Amino acid sequence: MGRLKNEQAMTKLLSCAPDDHASRVEKLLQFQKTATKEIKNLQKELASAIARDLVARKEEGVVAYHRDEGDLGFLQTLLGLVGDAKNDAVFVLTAGEQRGDGLFLIAGPPEFIIAHGRSVLPLIDGKGGGGKNGIIQGKAKGLAQLDVLVAKLQELRSQQ
Repeated sequence: MGRLKNEQAMTKLLSCAPDDHASRVEKLLQFQKTATKEIKNLQKELASAIARDLVARKEEGVVAYHRDEGDLGFLQTLLGLVGDAKNDAVFVLTAGEQRGDGLFLIAGPPEFIIAHGRSVLPLIDGKGGGGKNGIIQGKAKGLAQLDVLVAKLQELRSQQ
């Protein structure tokens, strides 16, 4: 009896006869694979456009970018596209809830990040690691204080 209910449920979900279930699932899986690939390509294009904008703003000294739906992979892609500009400015990249928890990636001139990177993390209740190659990344519970972090980094940059 349970098998019949399962078949009926699958027929309803897939909108096809039981004999066509396998081919319908194959089509759905192929569609999912194609959609996933398209999303990745669009994310790369988006990251490229954002990175160009961030690099154009490097004269500000500290450049911040936040993305609500982002993940660490997206932030790392963005940083990779920023390239050597991180030697001229500090980039503060964040993702997650703008008023709460999220991820951060702070990158800049290695000597600046080594000297000041960890000391500013408490401003966003951040816990992270790194420091190599001028990059610190981790999780933060206080992204609402991002403006305070950026202001502190600006202050530290102006003292150099």
